[in-house]
Parts: sequence; C-alpha cells; structure tokens
Amino acid sequence: MSATDPTDSTGTLTAGGQRFAEHYAHALALMDRLARSVEEGNWPFAADVAGEASTALDELSTAASVLTTEATATVPAAVLDITDRLARPEG
Repeated sequence: MSATDPTDSTGTLTAGGQRFAEHYAHALALMDRLARSVEEGNWPFAADVAGEASTALDELSTAASVLTTEATATVPAAVLDITDRLARPEG
C-alpha cells in the first residue's frame, strides 16, 4: 500500500479516516438542520441544534487530529465519498 492510498487491505478507509468521515457527515447534517431552523425562525430548535453542533465539531476536531498520526495518508476524495454515502443512506 502506498502512502497516498487512503484504504486498508479490505478497500475501506483507515479507522481514523472512517471516523473522520462519520463525524464530518454528522456535522454537515447538523449545519443543514441549523440553517433550516433559522430560515423558519425556530429559535428554540436552533439553540438545541447549535449546542449539539458544538459537541459534534469538537468530536470532528479530535478525529482530524487522529488523521495526522496514522501511518497511511487519507485522501480527501475518499473521505468525501464516504461522507456522501453516509448522507444518503440507501433505503
């Protein structure tokens, strides 16, 4: 496996890359919910989502830090691919 290969031998992201993608997808979903609550003027819901987003962004920051310690580099396109799949679960 090369240093630029974002996957392990099973064809999935490294553990850190997968964790980052999951936290990133969650943070994006929260930002979407926050934007909708602002558009609707639903301030109590906006306050709740903003609090949840604060925690989610802290978790995303921690996940990003892990990526800097992994032996295998994570390619951004691989993270975005997983994030997109997580955002659009197949029904």
